[in-house]
Formats: sequence, C-alpha cells, structure tokens
Amino acid sequence: MRKLWNLLSTFAATVILAAVMVPQAPLNAQGKGGAKAAPKNLKVLTPENFMASMQTFPVALGVEAQGGCNFCHEADRSLDTKPTKVKARQMIEMVGEINAKFGDGKVHVTCWTCHLGSTKPETQRIPKR
Repeated sequence: MRKLWNLLSTFAATVILAAVMVPQAPLNAQGKGGAKAAPKNLKVLTPENFMASMQTFPVALGVEAQGGCNFCHEADRSLDTKPTKVKARQMIEMVGEINAKFGDGKVHVTCWTCHLGSTKPETQRIPKR
C-alpha cells in the first residue's frame, strides 16, 4: 500500500509541476471566439501565470469534488469575500518566498508538498506501514 501511495504522490506532484511549467495560451486566445478580458484583482499571480497556477490548486488541495475552483472563489472570481481565497493568496506568497530563497529559479516547493491532496497541510510525516 505504501508503494502505491508513493507512486500516486510522485505522479500527482509531477502533474502539478508540469501544469505550472507548461506555458498557457495568451489570455486573449482563451475562450470561445472573442478576446477574454484580463483577470481583475490579481495581487500575487500575474496575467501570464495565473491560469497555469489556478489549474494546479484543486488537485493539490483535493477539492475537485468539493466545488473545484468554487472552493475558494465566488462566481465573480475577483471578489475576496471567501476566507479560503484570502488564505490561498497568503499560501501562494509563502511558496513563492520559499522557492525564491533557493536562488536558482527552480520550483522546489508547491502546494502539494505539504497539502498532499488535502485542504489541511500535513504537519508531520505519514507513518510507514
């Protein structure tokens, strides 16, 4: 069972890193037909990286079946009324600061590193069986 857990953890981390590292289509190329407006209320992420980052969070937090994006966001994605969105923004800043301290421009830590597919980050090692 532990080997399966390790394999799944490695796979999920790879998927998350791939989603962060793969360049996304420009904002004006997304959607059906016309140009899409730039996102509003970005405070940490940029228009160039926000969509790739957003796509990693539901898996990293295990909220695909709990509303996915709606776990943190209101229908108007620019609102900051949900505490989960405010906390997520703080966590994104924290992960960015940790990665910046390595000084090599690489991603060493992601949300998955601590959350492991759960809304609550793990604070101790999972015991080996």
